[in-house]
Amino acid sequence: MTDGLQIQLLGEFCLTYNGGRVTAVHSPRLRALLAYLIVHRGAPQPRQHLAFMFWPDSSEEQARTNLRNLVHLLRQALPHSDCCLRCEGQVLLWEPHVPYALDTVEFERAMEAGEYARAVALYSGDLLPECYGDWIMPERERLRQMYLLALEHQAQVSEEAREFEAALALAQQLLREDPLCESHCRRVLRLQMLGGNRAAALRTYHAFATALRREVGVDPSPATQQVYAQLLQGGAPAAPGPTSAAPALVGRQREWAMLEAAWDAAAAGHPHLVLLTGEVGIGKSRLAEELLNWVARQNYPAAAARCYAAEGSLPYGPVVAWLRSHPLAALAAPWRAEVARILPDADGHSHGLDGDWERHRLFEALARAVLAWSQPCGAERRGKERGAAPAGVPPLPILLLLDDIQWCDHDTLDWLHFLLRWDPRSRLLVIGTARVEDMAADQPLAPLIASLRRNGLIAEIELGPLERDDIFALAAQVMGRALDPVLAEPLRRGSEGNPLFVVEMARAAASRAEPMDPVRRAAMLAAAGQPLPPKLLSVLRARLAQLSPSALAIAQLVAVYGRPCHYDTLARAGGESEPELVQALDELWRRRILREVDEESYDFTHEKLREVCYEEMTAARRRLAHNRLAEAITAE
Repeated sequence: MTDGLQIQLLGEFCLTYNGGRVTAVHSPRLRALLAYLIVHRGAPQPRQHLAFMFWPDSSEEQARTNLRNLVHLLRQALPHSDCCLRCEGQVLLWEPHVPYALDTVEFERAMEAGEYARAVALYSGDLLPECYGDWIMPERERLRQMYLLALEHQAQVSEEAREFEAALALAQQLLREDPLCESHCRRVLRLQMLGGNRAAALRTYHAFATALRREVGVDPSPATQQVYAQLLQGGAPAAPGPTSAAPALVGRQREWAMLEAAWDAAAAGHPHLVLLTGEVGIGKSRLAEELLNWVARQNYPAAAARCYAAEGSLPYGPVVAWLRSHPLAALAAPWRAEVARILPDADGHSHGLDGDWERHRLFEALARAVLAWSQPCGAERRGKERGAAPAGVPPLPILLLLDDIQWCDHDTLDWLHFLLRWDPRSRLLVIGTARVEDMAADQPLAPLIASLRRNGLIAEIELGPLERDDIFALAAQVMGRALDPVLAEPLRRGSEGNPLFVVEMARAAASRAEPMDPVRRAAMLAAAGQPLPPKLLSVLRARLAQLSPSALAIAQLVAVYGRPCHYDTLARAGGESEPELVQALDELWRRRILREVDEESYDFTHEKLREVCYEEMTAARRRLAHNRLAEAITAE
């Protein structure tokens, strides 16, 4: 039997049987014959064809004799050769169904199953590299292309997971396999910049450009030269927000892939806005800042600004914050004078806002000031000093982040609309984060979103709760140790997947004394009934404080009811007219305080909101709510 037979054709040829290496298949031609039969397993091979292929310069009689001798040696060398090698008249056949292990088969099965990491591990080298026969070249190249596909897929997966070190190792392997491929080179350069190793990235580019000129006689493409320009532009300002040492972002693989796709589209000359929405604490700012850092670490221009509810009437506040993060040296003097209307130090003095200036000219000046960041002037200058100035370098893509865009002033939103339409080929991506509970139809943001939708200039991403495994991973990251399995489910139920809740509850758990004895552990299991962490409590109180009196009264009824409450029950217990009740429920729904459980029932979007709403009620209000609900239920 051949159960213990293992054949390795990828990389170094190796034949083992029951754990021991078979050394009798020692000559290159013997290995080539075996490989040919295995590659064409199941297909009868005429002896005449084999003889001519392996001894093309010999006479037919001599070639046949050589083949007979080689087949004899092969049958002697193979354990149980009669089971796998059939010699019938004038044909040879390698049986495809006998039980033996073949590395090329395992590799192809892994590829077909989408197990790319396993496929990469199985590919130990090209198919029988010692063989130079014409017959092996197509099969060798086919397997090699499959391997490159697996490598590229794994590099992309690692990069999307922000595992830059692992992604870089895979990208470098890709470049070694195909040293003249520009996309592989750009991937390596990008990952080296993300890792902060600018010197290594410069060496990579120089080596690639030299090889390209030597082998093909051409210079790198403009896209690759653009990356080189970024390398030379060492003075690019770092983006605000978390540093590279910040904790790794947990989860959000789907949303991160969407952001990367949006950035790629913007870098290709399709300016647009990405709107990240979700409830408070869901991780909108964290995800946006991750992209900001990812872009800035590659030395692309990036800037961030934040809006505040109390400053909504201050015009151009975010624009001023963006412009202060980059120099205006590249802007012509007339346009600098226009920018000085809102940025007094743009040309050394203020022109003032007299209310009578031309708005369109100001908008154009601000657009020119921001889009001027895309010109790698400093990089070209330094490149000339080194005698290697990149020619025809395309503009650099730009990222602008506007946090809490729902509170943005009217003038800035109007200018953003102008900016996204001013140059249809500009390489610009604007990221805006918005709390859905604070978005209203009468806000200045609503017309902007509607217009951008009509013109195809917006992508909207709504963030939902974290998945179960991501909740536990985030909690373990915050606590600095593995999460106790006994506490996992209470944490999941208590947080309901909201990252802010997970973080605050995990911090509260981490602050408890160590080690945890069974009594403390049991106490922690009742975390849902314990006081909320102060930060979490203040966030939830702030959300409830924004409600109108009638909406708050309805929320309190649902809190006292303790479960999904029917519309008719609320109508009877609330004592309000139907239009007033509908308006209150609509407000609670828009602010994500209540959700529709079914067509006629409402409940809190988060159990912690119910707890805070109930605890904030006075004893008298609770009694009144209980009595009204009891009367309403009795009347049903």
